[in-house]
Formats: sequence, C-alpha cells, structure tokens
Amino acid sequence: MSKMMKSLRRVIILPIILSLMAVPVGMVLADWQPGDGHKMHFPQLPDLENGIDIQASTGGDPSTIVADDFLCTESGPITDIHIWGSYADDESLANKNFILLIYADIPVDPPSVMYSRPGALLWFYDTWVYDEILWADGLQEIFWNPATGESTVDTMVWQYNFDIPIDEAFDQVEGTIYWLGVVEMHGDVTFGWKTSVDHWNDYAVWSGDPIGPWNEILNPAGDLYEVDMSFVITTPYSPSPPPEEPGEPVVGIDVYPVNKVSLIAPWIALAISVIAGGIILVRRRKSHS
Repeated sequence: MSKMMKSLRRVIILPIILSLMAVPVGMVLADWQPGDGHKMHFPQLPDLENGIDIQASTGGDPSTIVADDFLCTESGPITDIHIWGSYADDESLANKNFILLIYADIPVDPPSVMYSRPGALLWFYDTWVYDEILWADGLQEIFWNPATGESTVDTMVWQYNFDIPIDEAFDQVEGTIYWLGVVEMHGDVTFGWKTSVDHWNDYAVWSGDPIGPWNEILNPAGDLYEVDMSFVITTPYSPSPPPEEPGEPVVGIDVYPVNKVSLIAPWIALAISVIAGGIILVRRRKSHS
C-alpha cells in the first residue's frame, strides 16, 4: 500500500460492505455547461488544444495529488464541484473512488515562500458517487506524471460532477482564497486532472502526500505559461451566512473539521464485525451505482 493510500485510509473497510452500498435516495447529479452559474473567480475550462493531464491518482507510481487555488465569490456551502480529466492510455473502469479536498491558502512570502501553496486541510469528501460525461474525444494529449517526468498519451476528456449533500458541504467565505485538491483512489486506473485554458493567480501544485510538501507544476513542454487546472465550484442552494468563528483545521486526513457535520452521512451504516474475538468498528463507503 502506497504512502498516500495509508494517509487516506485509516479506517478498516469490509469489501462486502461496499457491495451493499447504493446511491442515496433523492441525490440528484447534474452536469455543468459553459454559461451556467459559479461561485468562484470564474470557471476554469479544460484546454482541448494544448492541454496536459496531470496525474492525480494512486494508480501511478508514485501516487500523486494535485491542487489548484480559487477565490470564493459567494459565501455559503459548496454543494457542487465539477472537474475535467482523462486516463493514461484511455484505460478506465466503471467504478472509481475520488477524494476532493479543500485547503487554506499559504500566499507568496519571499524569500521563505516563493510560490503559494495549500495550507491547513479544512475539509475532504470521499465518494464513489459522481456523474461521468464524455466531454471530448479524438484528441492527442499528453498524460504526465509530475513525480517522475514520465508521460504517455490519451485521447478522451471526461467531465466529473460531484453533488455534495448540504449537511456535508464545506462553507466557504467570500473573498477568501482556498485550494481544491483532487485524487482518484481506485489504484487500478491512473487518472489525470486536465489543465485549463483559463488562468488565475498562481500555478497548480502536486504532492505525494495529502498534507504536502507541495511542488509547483511547471509546463513539461518547457514553455513558460501558467499551469492551472480545469474545474468549477457551484451550488444550487441558497447561500448561508459565513460562520461566526471558523472551525479548526483538520489535523490528519481522518479527523473531521470542528463545527461540521461528520462526513459519515445518514445513509452510511455502521457494521460490527467480530474478528479474532475482537469487535472492529467499520465505516461503510459509498459506492457508485
């Protein structure tokens, strides 16, 4: 098991539990199209001409997580996150496990901080539930592992739409810069987050661990242009007022934020299994139906 897998999986999960999971009743997944609303500086659309897919997956060797910064333009819960990506050599599977993370911002502060990067981990969402749409195909694009510099090709771009229950959503505050982190955890496929044709603030970053250290992503072709990732932050809900006092940062990937409802939603059951005479508490994971 990779270092990232150990960091992101500190609970015991029974395989049989996963097979029993289903999409929660009432959950509606929706795609995002140019012209639809957003609650960030502006949508960062995928680059379909000169784009590169930056590995954000435990399926590569080594595992990598990718993050990019955004400016909140409307206080309230983030209930929809949309990203674009591809797979190394176009090899994919029906069921994939994504983890989305939101971090505080560490701004540029020379000479100690030469580029901005994610700070404290504020929230994460572990899910097998998403809407997958083929966005474009027939392309010739580079799929790149920033940890090794190795690359391969892909020809298809997929849009992934994540609907986050309101009681599990992260409350962002207008005027604040955050970082969105993405990693696909299945392990048998290698997902890459697509770079964007739109650029805002600093370069995206990558790491081999969800808590860093973080490395600036420079264009592997050597051209001096910014590398930003393709994503949109939206919400169909009415915005809620900002919290009076923000919760404490998450200390470790499996500790939930203060003043947030546990990420273990009502439809996730708890199972008790007797193993070697002991009782182990097992968290059920959501599965993609």
